Amino acid sequence: MMTLNPLHHAKAYELRKRYDLTYFDSLHASVAILDEVGLVGYDEQAYRGIEV
Repeated sequence: MMTLNPLHHAKAYELRKRYDLTYFDSLHASVAILDEVGLVGYDEQAYRGIEV
């Protein structure tokens, strides 16, 4: 189980503004980026252009 911290939320906010993501898509991507884990999702278009 993953525990979110303020850095995850801050990065998610940045991703929402930059890529026009939903709250949950941005949080999902922020965890992948900050925790250096793979981003697995069904909506490939939502994460297009985001480097993980």
